[in-house]
This record gives sequence, structure tokens and C-alpha cells, in this order.
Amino acid sequence: MDADDHPAHGLGSWPFGPPTAPTVTPTLPDGRCLPTITVVVFGESAFDPRGATLASIARQDYPGIQTVEATPEPAESEFDAVARCIAGLDADHLLFIKRGDLLTPGAAAALIVMALVEEADLVSGIHIVCDDSGVRWLDALSCSGSLDTMIESSVDDLIRQGRAPMSGLLISRSAIERAGGIVCEANEPTHAFWSRLRAAGTQIAVAGRPVLVTRIASKVADAALLPRWRVAAVNDRGFQGGAGIAHRRLIEMLRCAGHDVTQVTLAGNGTPLAAEWTDAFPDAERLVAAGRFDFVLAGNIHGATRGVAILERLGRAAPVLAVLHDLYLLTGRCAAPLDCPLLETGCDEHCPRPDVYPELAPSRIADAYAKKRALLAAPGGPVLLANSQWTAERARALAPEQTVIETINLAFPTQVFHPNDRAELRRRLGLPADDVLIIVCSVILGALGKGSRTAVDLARRVVRPGVGVVAIGRIDDASAFRFPGLYAPGPITDEAELAAWFGACDILLTMSRVETLGQTPIEAALCGTPSVACREGGLTTAVIDGLSGRLVDTDKEAVAAIEDLIRHTAAGRAMGILGQIACEARNSFAGAYLDLCRALVRRGVVVSPGGLIRMAPGMLRMFSCSDDPIAGGSSLVPQACGAVYARVRRLRLMLWGWGRPLWLRRAIYIADRVRRRFRKASR
Repeated sequence: MDADDHPAHGLGSWPFGPPTAPTVTPTLPDGRCLPTITVVVFGESAFDPRGATLASIARQDYPGIQTVEATPEPAESEFDAVARCIAGLDADHLLFIKRGDLLTPGAAAALIVMALVEEADLVSGIHIVCDDSGVRWLDALSCSGSLDTMIESSVDDLIRQGRAPMSGLLISRSAIERAGGIVCEANEPTHAFWSRLRAAGTQIAVAGRPVLVTRIASKVADAALLPRWRVAAVNDRGFQGGAGIAHRRLIEMLRCAGHDVTQVTLAGNGTPLAAEWTDAFPDAERLVAAGRFDFVLAGNIHGATRGVAILERLGRAAPVLAVLHDLYLLTGRCAAPLDCPLLETGCDEHCPRPDVYPELAPSRIADAYAKKRALLAAPGGPVLLANSQWTAERARALAPEQTVIETINLAFPTQVFHPNDRAELRRRLGLPADDVLIIVCSVILGALGKGSRTAVDLARRVVRPGVGVVAIGRIDDASAFRFPGLYAPGPITDEAELAAWFGACDILLTMSRVETLGQTPIEAALCGTPSVACREGGLTTAVIDGLSGRLVDTDKEAVAAIEDLIRHTAAGRAMGILGQIACEARNSFAGAYLDLCRALVRRGVVVSPGGLIRMAPGMLRMFSCSDDPIAGGSSLVPQACGAVYARVRRLRLMLWGWGRPLWLRRAIYIADRVRRRFRKASR
């Protein structure tokens, strides 16, 4: 049977483009074989022209996947047919699909990789729900982690829509055995099998990518109304820098899910140093107060103010959820405290680096610290959204006990960051065709605490004929970035262009110690490029150790890990393929949206969606498998500048390093205010 001859069941066209990811390798990076899967096709359906269900299974590129059809024999029930078919199977996992439903491209691999990463016995994913008119919505199970009673609500919702609760589920054989065997709804009360799974301690994970296309009758299409929230997305300086990029993506995620989002930028066009003496934002506050928003999604604010009074005032109009792109809200002034000795006793005038961004006069630090703690401990204070497990742990250690903290995944445009033909990318970018290329990426190469200079120095140790280094970002100190085999294209502001550079390289090296997550390892993984990263901070979440890259404890281990990946190309290739699958399932727009929805429901910010979390059809366009993906955006990062300004920056680095003395900051602030008044008077 030729799978390409079978479009989706009754849809105008198969809603997926050609595959973008390489074929899945049969082994894990450590050499172990991938778990085996048998697909069990059950039930009957009018929505299966020309065997489209079997055709969708034939499209899967999972190695060694098997298929059995549970077709009842005369006088045999559907349950007996399923039980008979699986009785003699020895596969590690069973993937159930009702006849008439379709597996999406790459679904089997996504489900099994999610099972491995989350150590889950039961894995589901995003379902694309269609009727005669086409795609109506996307949805997913609302429970995650330990199987809870919410699964019964999910089953009720699915049955009410005429859908099979088992369809699209991957279940380990061990979980089925612990639950006493597989059960069809027709043979015992609807929730009995799910209750036994829950009693057996079954762990469930939901892959944040489409795994199933399912058809419903048009008459029930309006049974699931999409929620529509009004959200104010507030941050300091718009979409500049890494935190600004992450903030923009969260806005796009909410809009793709079907919500109304108003962007609010606190800072004007003044110098960032004005933030040290700025606290009032009347325009932003009036907009939020009048907007009748369901909640405020706050990103970084320290580029506009050194206080948190703005969050307290915004919280009077709507609940505030503040994303911890760094740890600024938990300290007196700094964004990355690392091992500062003041963390145990509280921030005050003894801060070791008050002149480093975000700068604050020493005499004001203790008061700023006290006000932050009072806000976080207050009833109705902001909910802190940690973007990694490490960030959540640090927040719980640093924040007052009453602080509300949730963990979410950040959103990444997987329709932009995805694998492409590496040879073609290198031809287009002018890179050597056969060399091993190590990529280092930072907004400012050599910036304090970011580890990019350390990464370049480590990469230089392995440079030789056939091994080169690509350094992306603004270079302030050119002397540190001059050696044979180095390619330095400068800052990359376009997401698609950045994805091309990631996809053209073989290994990403990152040694930052200050990341609450670390976006570049995830972007690289989505492009099929594994990472070597230090086992510090949020990188321990960004890099899935052994699957999307290697975590190391020392510089010596980093060099050894790079050399190992250079020698063992099969392991690197497996990391590239499986890491891409894992990060797409975890960090897609849909995956991040599921996390945010669960956090909002737990904290009572929005009404519970019931058993299923629903999204607008536009979310499908945020995946590379879509036949109509949305184009990527542009990221605002510091640009290359003229020779005069570069010399001024180098002089500043020579005199003060990365800091600025208080007298200089005040002088720049006063000069900026004079400039503004003069321009205003001349209009």
C-alpha cells in the first residue's frame, strides 16, 4: 500500500507538508535499541476511505513498528478481538488507534521519546479534531504526571464527542499488566480501566505536538467552545534580547491558541540607565486598568525600573503572572546572583557588584530587596513562573515561604527551528562542506557571566584541519576571537537565518552559568544539533543529558565530550534526531501552552477547561509538519556598530569592565533628560 495515495479521511487535503526531520535511528545515543511499538487498530468507522488509517501508520518512520488489526471474528465482541490480538504480542509499548483516526507524521517516535524523557507509562499528545468543514480545534488531555481523577473528565468529554478515549494513546505493556489487562468501555463501566491505571500508580505525559487526526460529526462540533482570554503582556523594553524574544514567543503562543493579547511596553525611547530612577508608568497602568484583562503576563521589568511597585499596581487590575527569565525579582538588584554570600542574609549595601546591570546605588539595595519580598509574600501577589526545574528550586530557596511558584516550559517556534539539509545549508552560508563545526552563540560574545568567551576558548582547543568554530553574536573584544578556523557572521536577527546556522553545524557549545533556562541549546536541538553544556543552572533543563546533548562539570570534560562526538558520529546523529523530537514535544508552542493552562487552573486564574485543553486551529501552523507553517519573526539583539562606537565600548571595558560607576550613570541620565526636553521644546 502506498501511503502517499491516501489523503486524510474526508478532509480537503492531507494537512501536513513533506517530512522535515531525518529518519529515526534504531538506537539511542548510548547504543541501546529503541523500545518496540505495535499499533493496535480497533473499532469500525465510516470515516476511513481507502484504508486511510493504515496508510497513516505506514507513513511512520519509527524503526520496526508493527501493526495488528483487532477485527472481531463471528460471535466475538470488539473487546475480545482486542484482547486476542494483544495476547501474544511482546512489544514494549502498544499504540492504540481507532479505525478512522489517523496518526500524524512522526507521531509514534514523538510518543515513545516522550515516554523515555518523562519516564511515563501512558503518553498522549495533541489531537487535531475535524468535521466536514475541516479542522475545528486542537485539544489534549489536561492531566499530566501522576494519573489523577481528571482523566475521568477527559474520558467523558471524548465519549460525548463520539471519540474513542483509547485512540492515540501509547501504553507500556508493564502498565497494562499492572492494571489487570486492557479493557474496552463496552465490557465494564466506562472509568474502570482508568481507575485501575490510576490505582497502579501510572504516570502520564502529554506530548506537545500533534499525534492524531480524529473526525467528529458536524452536529457536535459546537460542543467544545474555545476559551478566549484577554491578556496584557507587559515587559520593560519590548522584544529586545533573549528575555524579550521569549516574551514575544509567549505572546504569539497565546494568540495562536485563540486568545486576545495586548502588548504593553514600559520603557520609552530613553537610555536604559533611566530605569534606575524611574518608577511610574501612567500610560501602561491606565491601559491595564481599563482593559478588563483576565491576567497580566509580565516578563522582565528591570530594563525600565529597578523597583517592583509597577507589578503591585498592575495586580490591582488583574492577577499578575511574572516569568522568571532571570532571578531579578528575588534579589536586591542583580539578575544572576550565582554564589553571592549575601543570599543567605539578604541583599544590602554590601552588594559586591552594584555597578553591573541592572545597576543600583548601594544605599537603595536593602530597601529594594525588602519591597520585593513584601510583594511576593502578600496575598494576591504575583505568581512566579519558573522556566526550568532549576529556576523553580532557586526561587523556592530565595523567595518568602508564601510565594506562589509554578514551573512552565517556554515556547519555541518549531515551524522555524527544525532540521534541514545540512549540506545545502553549508553551501548557502559559505561553510566548508566536510568539516566538523562547533557553534558558540550569545547576544554579546564575551559578556560577563555568559560563558561565551570560555566556550570559544574551549572550542579553540579542538580546532585543527577539519574542525572549525562558528561564533554568532556581537563581538566587543575582537582580540579574543581571532584564530584560524573561526567563522564569525556577527549578530543574527532573523529566526530562520539563525536556524540555518544551527542546522549547518554539528555541535553547540555553551558554558553559561547564569541561565534560568538557556534558549540556544533548545533552538539548536530543534534544528538537529546536539549540545555540550555545563551542568549549571537552567541548562540542566534545556539540555536533556544523553539525549539532546551532554552535560559536563569541568572544562576538561567539555573538551572530552566534544572530541567524543567528533569521533562517534553515530551517537551525535542519534542525539540530533531524538533531541529534536524530544524538544519539539516539550517546547513547542502547544507544549508550552498546556503547561501555562495547567498553572492558571491550579491557581484559580482561569476556569478549569474540564478534561481537555483546547486550542484554535491556528496552533497547527506552528509545527514544521504543517502544510502552511507561519513564517518566523525577527529578534532584536545588539547590532554590529561603527568603528568609532566600537572603540568607545572597548575603552569603557578597559576602564570599568562591564560595570558603570554611579557618577557616570547619573551623568548619562541627566544628559538624556536634557536631550528629551530640548527635543520636546523644539517640536
